[in-house]
Amino acid sequence: MSKTREYNVKLAAMGILEPELHYGIHARHWWTSRPSEKNQNTKKFLIPIRPGQKSIVILNQRQFTIRIVKLLDNNIYIPGYCAESLELSSEISISSTAAITSLYQQLFNKNTKFSGPLLLGWDDNEIIKELSSDVCFFPFSISYNKLNIFIHGIGVSNKLELKNAGDGYHATILHFYKKKRSYFHQFIQNNTCKIQIICENRIEVEYTDNTPQTVWEKVWNDSKVLYEYNGITLFGINSSKTQQQIEDLKRLTCTTTEWNNQDQMNKLYNYYIKRHIKSSNINWYKLFLTWIEKKNTIIELYSELSKIYPLNYKLKNEEIGRWKTFLKAVGCSNIASFTTEESKV
Repeated sequence: MSKTREYNVKLAAMGILEPELHYGIHARHWWTSRPSEKNQNTKKFLIPIRPGQKSIVILNQRQFTIRIVKLLDNNIYIPGYCAESLELSSEISISSTAAITSLYQQLFNKNTKFSGPLLLGWDDNEIIKELSSDVCFFPFSISYNKLNIFIHGIGVSNKLELKNAGDGYHATILHFYKKKRSYFHQFIQNNTCKIQIICENRIEVEYTDNTPQTVWEKVWNDSKVLYEYNGITLFGINSSKTQQQIEDLKRLTCTTTEWNNQDQMNKLYNYYIKRHIKSSNINWYKLFLTWIEKKNTIIELYSELSKIYPLNYKLKNEEIGRWKTFLKAVGCSNIASFTTEESKV
């Protein structure tokens, strides 16, 4: 058995997490599977592929830098890789291995091939820890035969027909629809199940119903795609992995008496809002400190948010929804509903 060669890889820049990339419809392209430290042979886990990551390594007494960029492909962003050494650089490639190998071979006229993931540091436990240090939720995959369901959002509810999944739950299947490679984006919004079929980053059709089975029946009325499975399986909510995540999320709550515990509040804010919304650097905790001091326990959400967001910032409906979910998790109750699609804060 051959032993994998070890390299002294240094992480020059860890890059950034982008909610639209790492938790959006195309999230499956922005995570990579690596062996678990606990079990190198079998267990796998995901680490984020971060735009802006730069790794440095010495090969044949020459310094190389590998960096990750966003590459536009068929109207969606996927990871691109570029290798650099002094004034020379490779072309941007969809393969980190191709990027570093092509530049090395150009410089030294040798047929040596290198592992891109290895030279990025993705087998280095310390680098993996740093790249994962600000990740609040790790997506995961569920496989049934040749079907792969990518879960990139978890939400909870008390609805048994949804297996206690709720708002914020997102799962995507990459499959063919009308002979075109498409994304079947399944999600729960206002405790309603929705499916968007997306091709070339355009929503072709959208279905809505009360349960995973009934919403998929609407899909099957138009097309027999994935007809061999039932709706709840396709949504992925009956998987043991998903159920464990739902149980874990149920415990990620607090009461109003714990608002002074900033560490706990930070965890909740990061999970419910920060990882989803790429917003300004706001002093969100000020809202709660001010609320604690008030005699009146009722607030008007829009006006209070306007005090912590920049002037003229447009707060979209998605962000309002995230805030409502967050507030519910920290012990608040909603006593009024709003139907505006977008609020100018």
